[in-house]
Amino acid sequence: MKLKKYTFLLSAIFMALSSGCVEINQTNDMPISQERISGQYIEMDVLYTTLTNAFENGETVIEFDGFVDSDELSDVLDDIKRDYPEYFWLDCMSAYAIETSKNSTICDFESMSDYTSEDLKTMVEEIRATGNAVLSSVPEGLDNYGKVLYVHDYIAEHTVYDDSKVGIEEKNLWDTAYGCLVEGKAVCGGYSRGFQYMMNQLDIPCGVVNGKAWNRDPNSREEYSEPAGHAWNYITLNGINYWVDLTWDDAGDTENMDINVLHTYFLINDERLLRTHSIDEKQKNIPTCYSMDSNYHVKNGSYLTKYTAEAVGTAMANSAYSSFAEMMFADEQTYKNAVKGLFENGELWDLYGYVQFEETVSYILDDDMHVIIICY
Repeated sequence: MKLKKYTFLLSAIFMALSSGCVEINQTNDMPISQERISGQYIEMDVLYTTLTNAFENGETVIEFDGFVDSDELSDVLDDIKRDYPEYFWLDCMSAYAIETSKNSTICDFESMSDYTSEDLKTMVEEIRATGNAVLSSVPEGLDNYGKVLYVHDYIAEHTVYDDSKVGIEEKNLWDTAYGCLVEGKAVCGGYSRGFQYMMNQLDIPCGVVNGKAWNRDPNSREEYSEPAGHAWNYITLNGINYWVDLTWDDAGDTENMDINVLHTYFLINDERLLRTHSIDEKQKNIPTCYSMDSNYHVKNGSYLTKYTAEAVGTAMANSAYSSFAEMMFADEQTYKNAVKGLFENGELWDLYGYVQFEETVSYILDDDMHVIIICY
């Protein structure tokens, strides 16, 4: 994500804030020796049960007493990845092989072959132990919205965006729930799968979506950067679908600013998401997200439909944080009015009665999402 950070004193100092994902060239193309011969084919529900039982034990080579349809196997694997992101090695596959004999089929999931079955079982247990620890720290009395927000903030605060191993074949944990939850280092795939795992534990419907994302070039307000491969989530709360992009809400690289987590992409609708993201249309079951009802800013009184300095001051005073405040504006004109009023006309200094300012106030502008973050 590229935002613009400013220091509000005598002049504006521009700095780009960036995070994002490197595109992963993962394929499910399979070298298949199977022929469509007469005999018993394994039903999809049996495939699902047999595979999940095997994966629970860390097995990567599974034999079936019968024949496996490759297309059905691919569909079942997609279902298992969604239901069990803790089987993290499935997300690192570049290929898998099917070998068919006279009356049986062997499926070999080739990736991460340097891990033994015992290694994989132990690592799954580590994911679950970390998830249980997070859930045990959730404050009592929270509704589902509050639980989702708690997990969102926890992951953003405890995970570092780390693409140093992108392009290296070894283990690829940076793109998994294990990398996110256990190692605390991940790229977008790891953030989204770690979040998905936690939502599964809360029985909140959640999926991972792949596509591309871009933002304005930091050297030009008009030009956009090249889109990069990206992954994020959708969830369903009270029967309504929303988008969540935890990677872009991790503010860990805001230099010299005491911010760990933002909420720009927490429970947003299609219109907002598609300003900076595009969805890979080949994916199945992509939801429509039309609502902002449970959006962070709507719920917390920091979604402003009209600019006045007093409305900004009230939002700052009601902020959940002591050193910064986030505000989202309903439309571009309202956002521009706020930027002009607060920073060009100096109306920010009129808000001293709402919060206690230091001599220097920094702020971040997100022109695409119409968000202002003020740090004081």
